[in-house]
Amino acid sequence: MGASCAGEAREEQEIGDIMSFSPALWRAKVVPNSGDLEPPTFPSLLDNTLLFLPHSSVQELGLEANMDDKGDPSKQMWFGRVWHVRQLLHRRYQELRQNQLVPHARREVLQERFHNNEQSLKMLVKVQMRWKLALIRKRNNFSFLSRLKFANLRGTLIYAHGSGGCSWDNMRICRMICRMGFLVIAPDDFAYPRGTAMGALRHKDLQPLHLASDDVDYWAPDLIYASQGQPSNSVGMDLHLFLQSMPFDNDACRSFLELSADQQTQLMQEDFSMCRNPSAYLMSRVRNLKGMKDKVTTESSKEENGWWPSNDVLETFLHRHGIDAGGREALRQLPAELQLAVLAHDHDIGQGGRNPSQHLVSLVGMAWAGTLRPPQVDPHEIFLDRHGIDESARQAFFELPIHLRQMVLDEGPILHCWNPSAVLVSRIGRARLKGEGSMDGVGKAVLWKSTSFAKPPSTPPPAHLQLSLQTPPQSVECSSSLPPAPVASSIPRAFAKASACSAVQSNSPEPKQKKRKAEDVDEVEGFLRLNGIDGKSCRAMRRLPRSAQRALIGMDLRRHGNPSAFLWMQIQKLRDESRDEGRPPSPQLVSVFAKQPPPQIPPVPTPPPPPKPVSKPGSAPRGNGPAHPVHSPEPPPGPGHKHGSVAFVLFRHSGGASVPEFVEVFDHAHVLTCGRASSSDVLLKVQHASKKHAEFRVEHGPSGEALLMFCDFSSNGTWLNGDRLPSSRLTRLLSGDILFFMPPGSSNDVPAIQVEQTQSQDQPLALCNGDEPPKELGVQAPNAPNQAGSEVSDWIRSVGSGGRLCRRLVSEIENSYDHLRQIIDNYSANIGDFLDVHCVDDPEEGEVLSAEGESTYSTKAEDVLSHPDQWMDMYEKCYQMRRSELHFIISKLPRFILAQGFFLGGTSEGAMTIARFDDQRYGKSVLGRFINSFSVEYCYFTPRPEDGQIGGQKDVPTLNIIGSKDEYFGAVQSVAKIVVEDGMGYGDKNLTGNAYKTFVRQGLHHALVCVLEDGTHGPCITHDNQMREIFNTFFTRPHDIWQLERVWACDPPLASMIRVLARSEKTLRGEANGADHVSKVTKVFVPLSKMPSKMSLREVQALREISPSSQAFQAKVQTVMAEQKLLMEQESEEAENMLRKLRKKGFGASSRSQTENFYSQEDNEKTAKKEILYNKI
Repeated sequence: MGASCAGEAREEQEIGDIMSFSPALWRAKVVPNSGDLEPPTFPSLLDNTLLFLPHSSVQELGLEANMDDKGDPSKQMWFGRVWHVRQLLHRRYQELRQNQLVPHARREVLQERFHNNEQSLKMLVKVQMRWKLALIRKRNNFSFLSRLKFANLRGTLIYAHGSGGCSWDNMRICRMICRMGFLVIAPDDFAYPRGTAMGALRHKDLQPLHLASDDVDYWAPDLIYASQGQPSNSVGMDLHLFLQSMPFDNDACRSFLELSADQQTQLMQEDFSMCRNPSAYLMSRVRNLKGMKDKVTTESSKEENGWWPSNDVLETFLHRHGIDAGGREALRQLPAELQLAVLAHDHDIGQGGRNPSQHLVSLVGMAWAGTLRPPQVDPHEIFLDRHGIDESARQAFFELPIHLRQMVLDEGPILHCWNPSAVLVSRIGRARLKGEGSMDGVGKAVLWKSTSFAKPPSTPPPAHLQLSLQTPPQSVECSSSLPPAPVASSIPRAFAKASACSAVQSNSPEPKQKKRKAEDVDEVEGFLRLNGIDGKSCRAMRRLPRSAQRALIGMDLRRHGNPSAFLWMQIQKLRDESRDEGRPPSPQLVSVFAKQPPPQIPPVPTPPPPPKPVSKPGSAPRGNGPAHPVHSPEPPPGPGHKHGSVAFVLFRHSGGASVPEFVEVFDHAHVLTCGRASSSDVLLKVQHASKKHAEFRVEHGPSGEALLMFCDFSSNGTWLNGDRLPSSRLTRLLSGDILFFMPPGSSNDVPAIQVEQTQSQDQPLALCNGDEPPKELGVQAPNAPNQAGSEVSDWIRSVGSGGRLCRRLVSEIENSYDHLRQIIDNYSANIGDFLDVHCVDDPEEGEVLSAEGESTYSTKAEDVLSHPDQWMDMYEKCYQMRRSELHFIISKLPRFILAQGFFLGGTSEGAMTIARFDDQRYGKSVLGRFINSFSVEYCYFTPRPEDGQIGGQKDVPTLNIIGSKDEYFGAVQSVAKIVVEDGMGYGDKNLTGNAYKTFVRQGLHHALVCVLEDGTHGPCITHDNQMREIFNTFFTRPHDIWQLERVWACDPPLASMIRVLARSEKTLRGEANGADHVSKVTKVFVPLSKMPSKMSLREVQALREISPSSQAFQAKVQTVMAEQKLLMEQESEEAENMLRKLRKKGFGASSRSQTENFYSQEDNEKTAKKEILYNKI
């Protein structure tokens, strides 16, 4: 059950003792915070819920304060998680009860009575089972908070954090409200364990409980999560807790425990949270530390002092084998030399089903008697047996000379891999290459001879399989001209010859075989093993045609830091560019899939001249004739494209009359509909197809070249070259691609369309799909410059600006991809693969590139415009998840809090959840709600128009706080504005940047909207003190918040903080059984304060009492204001740079028709009904 159940076991008794005013408990000492608290085994949402306890609650529970507010001289508050409180209370209770234990004699009598009576034992077991089930049922509750009933709480706030967790302004708002005497409860949906279903949606590694001596500065960016490079575990924590905190495998744990205490402490201070494979990273760090230790230790010191097993070595040995107390004591009593003799039998302990402890005791006895013999087992056999090496790899290993075998063993154990035999063969290859320098007496190199792989021939490879930087030919026909001289490379000798042999054999005509030869398979597998390629790249390599494998085998991957990543990139380029092979230099269209015997590729008949384009949308000629889209505004034509020219032609590949014979696509056409509907531009007479099956879209690349994109909207699916395409996702089509509208192979004549491009493009690589290689097969040399697309460069430089990404990473990503679509298609399902491919080990760089979990996001306008369906679904999923959290937390509140009432509040995504939250079931218990940094409008954050409004009770006092320059929901320059103004975007086109219009339209009873001058998405930097005053009044007089200027009229400093902009007071008719009410909504403007926000209210009040003309006053204010102004300028510049880059992007969406928005994809009648409902509301 975890540690939390231990605290639950005595919770009722603790409450009873307090209620009865037990003197022992009232005289108890304060329990100090500790970093070695054991977390629950399976923590729930409530276990990891954050608590912010005011001073009175800290005193009531007997905790040690670890948090202060801005300007406080000492720490008086406490913050942590629910399981922290339970553990501390349980520890405190144990200290109180340690002198009130049952006497020893009484305990013996009770034990004897139960053990001698079988009926009593059965009853005891039954009671234990019921008690355990009761603990499980009562685990998820706030029963320990019942003690706060007498703590004079001012109130309770249920707070919903933003999309980045409870950090930055979220933490500051919780602190300022807690300082006002409120209990703040904040469910944290980033704290789910990594291996759980919710952890797959969102996860961040957590910082431990802060001690009273820790620095918890009010302006610190993050005090909750360990994602900013801070250690996720304390230095003095137990080794067991560290190993349990991350999913380390057994080999990694064993290697870690073999380190010294200082080295273990050093590793525990590092952050393993951003590692996709913590075990592999831990093993690499252990090897580095061991290597450093070996360099420091000299041979002379070893001979002089000798080596004796230290306590760390003994404890590691005992812990690994699970030795009991008797065996531990027996081993410790041995002399050092006899301990070494026993430790030499490490591999024998527990073998044959023997008890490890008893086996160790027997070895200790033999050591005392002098009859313990050294182990006689061959260390090579031990190594091979321990790792489960197969016979082929064993034979290859024993064929090595003795010194090369030892070289293989010196590399250490084979850990954390799927195929240890493949790793061993890779090590054998490296050892053989290192041993090639030794020459025999004849002067020839002593090569490794193995029967596991085919003997490489001595014939040189042909020129067309050598590394070359020449431009591939435009035709796949082989030439009879002499091949050019081969390019020199540092390919390993054996594999280079093997590649040459395969190439020579491929030039001779041979019948097509169903299965590849064993020599070919060994050649590929040997190449993969030699370079240590990971499983993902191995599978991709095995799927390639034989000709492509021969070309890739000739590459030297040893010079690259990540051979698997480089090989994966080359395979992807081969796949992307293989479809362009066979394009003739002439502008005539050629169908490479014409139904004629290879290798001849006859040209397809020239299509008839296109008829005149029609002006009515969707009225293009149907049947077998060409479809001509409606002319719409287009961007400037790029180089190589003539205005109005045919950029692509869609040919019938199969399917007969059910598919048009050919369809011309002009370079200025933007959308062509494809489906069964009669109005479709590409008419499919296929029952399997949908009415609106898909869309063809013509985009333009960074150089102006035409790009044909395809988006599938069907329910039955579309297949591209045999692979099913994801729904509602743009995919680029290349020349030679085949679109199947039924599963390939489902019938003899599957309806399919082939794509051909009319204009010739630069082809950096051509790959033959058959077994016969083309005339020249060029592979990009490792040092050849790679021309990356401008959008890849803009993206990586924008996210890595300000030194957030190292130059090596920025340059590598720029040179690895030609289009952002390659990154999205390959790594959108698992961003961890992207980080592994580019060796992103730094936690801050990993945080910049991605956050973990599919529901962890950072809103970018171009992503919303490119995939509106996916973003709408994700926002709705986030809301439903956050809504369920709020309902769960409220259902577990103590009864006195429900009777007293509670407030609701949130920021950003949490504010959206509070705005839409259906709180009708809680009635009068909801005292008020505040919505910070969200405009409560129909925007990209709300999937439907009705979602952009208040979803709860209208008579609950509501406060909305938002900055005038909010970069996400503002009215002028914001992501919401960019999305709504784009043709593919959605949202209310008349954005106001605040909730006043929504509140008035819905008729809220008491509401206030505060617009902060020059405030950004994080307004605490500019308006921290003003927000404190507004919150204080709201929590004190929530129903009078709409007339804030009248409440503050008696205090001139407060009255000068706001200025009324608008007010609405109108009488609205009640609903079915409700009376009429007056809707009172006010909007005020909160200007920037003349006093710095970093000063506390106490300091501001003191400075006001001092004469403003004093030099000390002016100097202090000017100094702090200069720092605040610098921070404001930095935030404004970052927000402006982000928006400026987003305006340049959008994937051409801004050039589309304004009517072609997201809702045009839906049924027109449904869209009209939504608009009517929105207008009625």
